[in-house]
Amino acid sequence: MRVTITLLALFIIVIMLISIRHEDKTRSAVPDCVDLRAAVWLRYQTSKGEVYVHLYLVKDYKNASQVPMLYVVVEVKEHNCAHTYSGYLFLHNRTMIDEGLGWYKFPLQIPRGLQVEDHVLLYSNLDFKITGYRILDISLDDGRRYSLKCLVLRRGEDIMFFDSFSGVFIKGDLRIGERKLYAMLKGTNLVWRTEQYRFHVDWYKLREYAKEMNNTIVGGVKVIVKSIGRSVLGRDIYAFILNIEGSYAAVVLGGVHGSEIVSSTVSMRLVREFLEYKELLKLLASNRMKLVVIPMLNPDGVEAGKIMPEDYFLLYSRANARLIDLNRNFPYRLSYTGGESRACTLIHSEIHPLPEPEVKALMKFLLTIDNMVFFMDIHSGALTKVVIYPLGVRGLDYLMRDLAENVASVIQYDCAFTGPIGQSYWWVYGALKRPALLLEVYRGEDSYFEIYNPSNEEEIENIVQEVVKVLRYIIDNKEFIMRYLEKLSEQR
Repeated sequence: MRVTITLLALFIIVIMLISIRHEDKTRSAVPDCVDLRAAVWLRYQTSKGEVYVHLYLVKDYKNASQVPMLYVVVEVKEHNCAHTYSGYLFLHNRTMIDEGLGWYKFPLQIPRGLQVEDHVLLYSNLDFKITGYRILDISLDDGRRYSLKCLVLRRGEDIMFFDSFSGVFIKGDLRIGERKLYAMLKGTNLVWRTEQYRFHVDWYKLREYAKEMNNTIVGGVKVIVKSIGRSVLGRDIYAFILNIEGSYAAVVLGGVHGSEIVSSTVSMRLVREFLEYKELLKLLASNRMKLVVIPMLNPDGVEAGKIMPEDYFLLYSRANARLIDLNRNFPYRLSYTGGESRACTLIHSEIHPLPEPEVKALMKFLLTIDNMVFFMDIHSGALTKVVIYPLGVRGLDYLMRDLAENVASVIQYDCAFTGPIGQSYWWVYGALKRPALLLEVYRGEDSYFEIYNPSNEEEIENIVQEVVKVLRYIIDNKEFIMRYLEKLSEQR
C-alpha cells in the first residue's frame, strides 16, 4: 500500500511539471481546472451504442496527496462488446494518468470564462479553437430538458459543443483511445442551476467586476481590488477596498461556504451599494473609515455547486476542492467537536489541521489591516436570522455581547453566542482581539440550494440593506470601539 501511495505521489509531481511545460499561452487567463466531483456520472449516446463515465473519490484520498483528484471509469458499449478504461484525473490542471484512453487533457469539461478565438487543449494536448456559440436544446432520459448556450470547438474535422455555464461536453466528436465516436449527452445526475444563478454571482462574474473597479475613483473615494491569494484550484480570492486612505477598517467576508452563494452575492452588491450612493461614500470619507469586502473565500465550492447533483450539492459545494470545510479550519482553539476526522462529511476538518490555501490567504491579509474595528462573516441556512457572537476572551467579552445585541436590535435578528470550532470570526476575535460577528441572513425551504439561497431579487435586496444598517451602526460607534480596544491593550 505504501509503495502504491509513493508511486502516486511521484506521478503527481511529474504531472505538475509537465503541465507547466505545456502551458497553453494562447488561452485566456482562467484556471484550467475541473469542477466535477466524486459520484457524478454521465451517459452519452453514440451511433453504435453508449459511453458511460463515472467519477469516484480516490481511495485513501487524504493520505495519497494534497492535490485533489478523482478516479475516472469510462465504459464503451458497442453492440455486444464492452470496453472499460480508467485513470486518475487531477482537478487542479485537468490532466489525467490513464491506460488506453489517450486523455492527457480531460475532454469532458473545459474551463469557464473562455471567449471566441480562445484555444483549449484536449486529449493528448490537441489544440482546439473556439469558433462561436450555439444554443442546444437537450432532452435527458429522466425527462429533464435544458436549453444551453454552448461553445463550439473545432480542430480539423473534429467539432465539439461545450455548455458555457458548466463547461460540460454536450455533444460532438469524442475520441476514446483509437475510437472516434459522435456522442450526445442523454443521461446524468448533474443539475443545471442556470435559472437560480440569474440572481447570484459566480466567480467569473466577480472576476469581471474586480477588473472593472480596480484602481478607480468614485465620488472622491479610491477603490482598490487585489487578489489576496488563490484557492486550491487556482482561482483568485478578491478583496475590494473602498476608501483605502481611511484610518479605520471594517471587514466583510462572504462565500466561506460555496453552498451559501447568497453571502457572495450580498457582499458584491454591498460594494455596488456603497459606490452607487454618494451618501454612503460620504459616510466612509467623513468618518475616515475603510471598507474591505472579500465576497468569495471559497470560489471552488461556488463553481462546483452550480451543477452538483441535488444529493451531493451540500457536500461538495460547502467545502473547498480538498473537501475541507473552511469554517472549521481556522487555527484558534480548534475543538474537534465541531469537525470530523475523515473526508466526505459536511464539516470536515483534518485531525491535525493546517490552514487551507484559502484560509491562509485570509489570515495573512487580515494581519496587514491596521485599526480593524469590526469583522463580519456572512452565512445562511440557520433556522432563523441570527447574529452570532463569540465569548471566551477575557476583557473583550463585555464589548462583544453589547455590540452583538445592539446590532441584532438594529436589524431585528435573534442573537446567540458560540464557542470556538475553527470559524473565521472566532480566529479574528480570539487571535487578533478584534470585534467579530457572524450573520446568518437567510433560511428557505425545498431543495438544498433554496434552503440556503433566495431566488428572487426582493429578498436579496432586503439582506443587502440589513448589512448596510450593520455597517452604519459600526461606523457611528467606531470611536467607542477603538477606545475600548486601546484600553484593553493597555491593561494587558
